[in-house]
Amino acid sequence: MRGASTRINSVTSGIFTGIAAGLTGVVANAAATAVGFINQLGASIIKAGADAEKSSLVLLCKLVF
Repeated sequence: MRGASTRINSVTSGIFTGIAAGLTGVVANAAATAVGFINQLGASIIKAGADAEKSSLVLLCKLVF
């Protein structure tokens, strides 16, 4: 009977290890998605700032020249 108990404990341990690994993967994917979103948002903000700066420069050139 002791062998069966050891086998069940081993299977249970394997299941929990698999669940933990799966959850780690989910958390890692969520973190990567969040970082990707933040990078895209930052790039959009930088582009918007550059576009605004370019528009201001064009307007200034039109006023001066």
